[in-house]
Amino acid sequence: MNASLEIIQRIGQKLQLLVKQRDGLQRDKERLQEELGKKQEQIAQLKDQLSQMEEQLSIMKSATIQMDDKSKKEFEKRINGYIKDIDKVIGHLQT
Repeated sequence: MNASLEIIQRIGQKLQLLVKQRDGLQRDKERLQEELGKKQEQIAQLKDQLSQMEEQLSIMKSATIQMDDKSKKEFEKRINGYIKDIDKVIGHLQT
């Protein structure tokens, strides 16, 4: 009879441990879901910014028609650098 009680107690202890682990995993899941939501919001904001910047770039390109070739190339290079930086940030946030 004592052996049966000890087995039941060990099973009870293991169940309590599993319940604690499940609770911890549930908290982790909720925290990660919250972080994911924040990251998705950031991605959406950055995509909006990128879209706005691309629109501005298009407008600026139209406005730079009167620039000389050297100035145009420098300007485009600088703008393309900004776009690459934004793309890197978006890529980093998506991982």
